Amino acid sequence: MERPINRSYTLIELLMSLSVIFIILGLMLPSVFGVNRQAVKTQCANNLRQASQVLNAWAMSHDNFPQDYNELVTEGYISNLSVFKCPCTNSISDYEFLVKGKSVNSVGASEVLIRCNHCSMSVYMDTHVEQDK
Repeated sequence: MERPINRSYTLIELLMSLSVIFIILGLMLPSVFGVNRQAVKTQCANNLRQASQVLNAWAMSHDNFPQDYNELVTEGYISNLSVFKCPCTNSISDYEFLVKGKSVNSVGASEVLIRCNHCSMSVYMDTHVEQDK
């Protein structure tokens, strides 16, 4: 007499399958969160570069840098201050404006214009962005 073929899974097989799936998910999740963090830092670097280009345009027109960000809005260089917000915290206070009111002639190409204290990045007069060490 032949045994009937049982096509169901045992509890052990089910638990092993689930454990393999959870192990794979556990290995993948940190990399997904790391990619999101890197994307936000890239957005911050982009904001810093745009802000430096606006500041350079202002400086070339006025022969000095503005005293604060609001002058850029009132003169029509930018429509709002969103470019000066760190995307990590969505706060203007993270961007430290280092050349307030300085003359263009007193600022060298290797001088830092703006620094993001949260992301530890700086943008220089020649608009390149670097991670602070």
